Amino acid sequence: MAVPSKNFTNIPDGDIDADSPITETLMTQIRDSLIHIEEWLGMDYTAAQNHDHDGVNSSFIAASNLNVLSGEEHLHAEANNEVFQANTTYVKKKEIKLGQVSGTVRVKFELRGYNTTSWCYATVYRNGVPVGTEQAKYGSVYAQFSEDISGWSPNDLLQVYIKSSSTGSAFIKNVKVYTDKGFEGSVIID
Repeated sequence: MAVPSKNFTNIPDGDIDADSPITETLMTQIRDSLIHIEEWLGMDYTAAQNHDHDGVNSSFIAASNLNVLSGEEHLHAEANNEVFQANTTYVKKKEIKLGQVSGTVRVKFELRGYNTTSWCYATVYRNGVPVGTEQAKYGSVYAQFSEDISGWSPNDLLQVYIKSSSTGSAFIKNVKVYTDKGFEGSVIID
């Protein structure tokens, strides 16, 4: 990658305060600084000059080092039965023992409420501790949720807890766990 075609300018605070006019020079400095940054980082995030989040160089960071599910996803385990919960506090309704898996897994599931005016919620847990984002669904039509969660170790328990609002029940089905490897997990609670 070539050296950036525009220079980066540190614009003094006094040039952008409320009393300072917007001048052609100021606008040119702002535009040129943005072009400089864009060219410096490049389309593939490889810098023309030394640049890296670790301060060493601008080397490409492999996806496997970013702790994300990379490549093709493989179904690891699935708990497909539809179950429900009519409780306003979280209750474990699905549980899968991951087996020889570590790193990141993708969890997909379908969630719905009892009727058109009910809220329901689901959260992924690891060994009894919440690790996923609380997912919320309003109404009685299923919606699919997907979340990549990192930090798994062999034989961890992946659990899905659900709860409902005070106006009905929460329903969950088709909990599927994907990895980038072909290992088999075992369903404990379907």
